[in-house]
This record gives sequence, C-alpha cells and structure tokens, in this order.
Amino acid sequence: MNSGILLSKKFVERFDAELSQAESGPGLKTTRIIIDVDNDQVISDGVLNEVRVAFFSNDVRYRRDVFLETLTRAKNLQWLQSGLNLLEGFKIYNGYTFLLLA
Repeated sequence: MNSGILLSKKFVERFDAELSQAESGPGLKTTRIIIDVDNDQVISDGVLNEVRVAFFSNDVRYRRDVFLETLTRAKNLQWLQSGLNLLEGFKIYNGYTFLLLA
C-alpha cells in the first residue's frame, strides 16, 4: 500500500536525508506530496486525493492558511501530525478539526 504524505517544501529541503532514510525502512510506503506555501502553491484535487498523512511543520506556521486550505480539500486525509501547539487554530478553521480524521 502506498500513501501520500503532504510536506512543506522547506521541511523537505531541510530534512531530505532523514526522510529518505525513514522511507527506505520497512512499513508503509509513502509518496511525498510537497507544497510550497511561500508561493501560495495550489495542489490539484487529483493529487490531493492521494494524501493520507500531512505534517504541519514549524515553517508553515506563518503561512498556515495556505496549508490548512489545502488540507480541507484532501478528502482522504487520515492523520495530521503537528510539532506545534496550534490546536485552537485547527479547531476553528472552517469548522474542521485536524487531529485524527480516520
């Protein structure tokens, strides 16, 4: 089984080696779906249909509206991981709660 994981461009640039090492191990195979929030990148619905997991990294916090709007269109999203304490922002964004959507 292959699952799409939504990651920010800056996060991938910073942690590419670590991500590659984790991806090479056993377990769930993932496909990176990378969003450039600094340039207001819009990801097509077809690509977003592959997203099962998203990581809200620290670099996204100042452009979170772009990232959160993208998440609202990711209809197969099952898990959002965040290293930040932004839960209130998630709860009130368009009425969505983004913790575990499985």
